[in-house]
This record gives sequence, C-alpha cells and structure tokens, in this order.
Amino acid sequence: MQQLSNKRVGRFTASRISELIIGVRGGTATRDKYIAQKAVEKHTGIVNRGVKTYAIEHGQFNEYEAIEAFKTVTGLNVVPSMQVFYEYDADSGATPDATIQNFDDVNVATVDAKCPQPDSFFEQKMMLINEGKPEYQNVPKSYYYQAQMQMMSVGVAEHYLVRYLAEYFEDEMGELIKCELPLEQRIYIAVIKRDEAVCKELDSLIKSAANERDMLIEIYKKSILNKIS
Repeated sequence: MQQLSNKRVGRFTASRISELIIGVRGGTATRDKYIAQKAVEKHTGIVNRGVKTYAIEHGQFNEYEAIEAFKTVTGLNVVPSMQVFYEYDADSGATPDATIQNFDDVNVATVDAKCPQPDSFFEQKMMLINEGKPEYQNVPKSYYYQAQMQMMSVGVAEHYLVRYLAEYFEDEMGELIKCELPLEQRIYIAVIKRDEAVCKELDSLIKSAANERDMLIEIYKKSILNKIS
C-alpha cells in the first residue's frame, strides 16, 4: 500500500483494466492503445493530463459526500481511502474511493463511489438495469472487472459500486441549485463478490500486457538518426 504517486505511473489500474480484455469480435485496438499509453508513462515518468471539466470537478468535490451518504444508508464502517494506491504487483494496482473495515480496522470490502451529473446518474442507473448480465453479477462488464481488480489489489472478497446524485449543483451563473429528490432516490448500490477464476484471468492478462509494454519501451529507447547527405 503506497500513497498515490509516481508508483502508479506505467501500471495497469482498476479503472481501465477491462480494456485489456479482447472483445468478442477479436479487435485489439483499445487494448493496444492502453498498453502503449502505459509504455509511454513508464518510459517518460509522465502521465498525459486530460481536460478537466465541470463534471469532473463536481465529481471530485462531492466524492466525500457520496461516501458519507453511502455510510448513512448502509450503516457500514466506511473509511475514505484518501487516494491510497494499493499495489497488486509490480505492474498493476488500484485506488478505491473507500474501503469497509471490520471492528479490528481490517479492510473487508472496497468501494467505488462516483457523483455523476443528473443525466449521467440516471443513464448509469439504466445501464445497471439493462446491461447487467448474470456472468458479470448483473452489472456492466467494465464495472465488474474494475471491481475484481480493486478486490485483488486490496485483498478482500466484496465490492460496493455506489453512484450518488449530489444534493447541490451549480447553474451556468455559478449559483447553487438544490436537488429536491430524497436520498434514497439519489443513490444506488450494487454489491459484487470476488470471483477467483476472473482474478486468475486478470492476473494472466496483466502479465501479458506488461510484457508487451516493456517490449514497446525497448523500441522507444532506440534512436532514429537520418544521415544528412
């Protein structure tokens, strides 16, 4: 367990771990791009920064509120992870938003808590209803594999998928608008159990991807110097 830092750079993490899985049609473009990105990270020590939008800032700002709401609804001993990176191996790991601890302060579950915008909140709720399949414990595939990777990294057997609609939002003028929906309509929770067969599959996929990443790095190291005639 290490504080989120350069230890995360170049490693395959839970939020995108499903990208290592080749699709049913055999396409590898998404997988190859993810591995190449991790090769660049590991080679340079630099992570590309995406555009920071209002939706992202809103989600980050309200994450603690989401965790507290989850704690209120369930009565569980929910502990914010404070951006702690849990190392699975030298090539991968996860940063859960929170963990659930027992009375001995030992982690027993991971928590992924997100605070999407209203349209995304209900869109993701419909994904759970319409895209959940028994083989993925009735949640979308990407959520399922993310949960398995978090459980592998923390060493627990249960995961809570939490989506929370914040109580307040800013309008275009920066004024706060209160969402009048009751809490039970502003939060939904899915519980995912650890599947050892899937964990074994992910372990194999990570090892294979890490080998490919490192081979790319060796190529990146080579100079291309064209002689001037």
